[in-house]
Amino acid sequence: MGPFDTASRFSPGTKGRQTGPRGNGRRRSAWAFAGAAPLLALLGWLGLAGSPAAAAPVGVAPTPPLWWDSFWDLEGVGGVLTDAGVRAVAAKWHTNGMQAAGWNIIWLDTGWQQASRDTNGFLEPNATSFPSGLLSLTAYLHGLGFSAGIYTSYSALTCDGLPGTDDAHIFSDVAWFASQGFDALKVDACNESTTPDYLERLTGSFANAIEASGRDMLLLYTVNASLPDMDYSIPCQCADQANVWQDGQAFCGTLPNLVALATFYSQTNGWAQSPGHYGEITSVQPAWTTNLLAAYVSFSAALGAAMEMCDSSLPPDPYPWLTNAEVIAINQDPAAICGTMLWSNNLLEMWSRPLGSLTSATNAVLAVNLAATNKTVGLPILMLYPAGTPVGLRDVWDGTSLGLATNYWTNTIAPGGVILARTWNQSAANEPIMPGPARNARQVTFSYLSTPGYTNAVQYTDSLSPPLWETLTNVPGDGTIKVILDPNATNAMRFYRVAL
Repeated sequence: MGPFDTASRFSPGTKGRQTGPRGNGRRRSAWAFAGAAPLLALLGWLGLAGSPAAAAPVGVAPTPPLWWDSFWDLEGVGGVLTDAGVRAVAAKWHTNGMQAAGWNIIWLDTGWQQASRDTNGFLEPNATSFPSGLLSLTAYLHGLGFSAGIYTSYSALTCDGLPGTDDAHIFSDVAWFASQGFDALKVDACNESTTPDYLERLTGSFANAIEASGRDMLLLYTVNASLPDMDYSIPCQCADQANVWQDGQAFCGTLPNLVALATFYSQTNGWAQSPGHYGEITSVQPAWTTNLLAAYVSFSAALGAAMEMCDSSLPPDPYPWLTNAEVIAINQDPAAICGTMLWSNNLLEMWSRPLGSLTSATNAVLAVNLAATNKTVGLPILMLYPAGTPVGLRDVWDGTSLGLATNYWTNTIAPGGVILARTWNQSAANEPIMPGPARNARQVTFSYLSTPGYTNAVQYTDSLSPPLWETLTNVPGDGTIKVILDPNATNAMRFYRVAL
């Protein structure tokens, strides 16, 4: 039977170092849980923080964070970051499917600050751009169900010359961010060295300041471009003290460039990725094509990487590529295993990622065509399953079954195109497999591999003492992945099972 998994999506302003227990439910049913983590899990993660620097709390990022960053839409393209601009994006994402899909952080990048600190030495928002202050803005974002993020630089000045956060101000600045209702903090190192010692000071100091603030905040750190020794081989060394790390200059304009970044990420960051700790392949940039956006989301799913997004600078009609429930479910797999490239002939590549555990019979498989023409290829899935194993395949972008394959999976892939599939050992698919759910306010979404020949009763209960199971929906089992939405999960904790 499937493992008992937890995946509590981050709630704005809550404290908690959460992870998920693993155990067994009764035979012939799969279990999952959405809500706060129990005390034993809490104590288990507290025990990891044995160094002087605080470990980043896992509970603020149990799965890879997905967020809007203001840089490309507002200040980064000659515009101005304003309260009205931020609220407009939040209102749009609240209703267009982005928030419901899991994009639930609204992040203010550089440009929110006044040109200098106040007379008491504190940071303050630009009074023209944010006339009501930041607390009013974060209250608005929280009211929509979003988390709120903010930016500073570990230096006297940010990249654009506004006040940053040097050693003398770390604890007071972070305490002020907490008092303003922020749930996430992005820190870079503009105008400073990016040696390993400096980065360890950066992440350690801010992690300690977040802990001292009394408010759990997601911590993201980034390295900036103009300096040498600037790649992930340095940032991910500090991953235990932060929830997300990124190379601020890992810019990408072509599919080969994206593949190179994904390869470098997998080879140098896979060891550091774990629940609560994720890298980012690259940041989305203006003028991306639809194909490149689809490839970026596919690679982020296949690697389990965090994703940052803009809005107005995206290609036309981008939202189907950003809100596909089955693709997002792969990205959000709570095991947080980093995918790897298994096979390549220089023009075609096959990547894979185990879902649920390293020994899982279910994988995400990504096929990439770097050629300028259609390519037909037999992908060697016998690298994932014993020879002769019947393997079920589902195209998660199209939401269609691809039938069964043995040893090789034959595809025709468009030029510059990708295919992302979920695969499983069909001979072992006798019980449903349910990865941990993703929760956004009252909505809970999860997927499971349905058992053919049975009516799959998807049930829930808000307590296990005793459990009072109610049926959410009945699903005809056909051996394919089913995506389930519970639109009204009102309790802090809710348990799910699939009964046959």
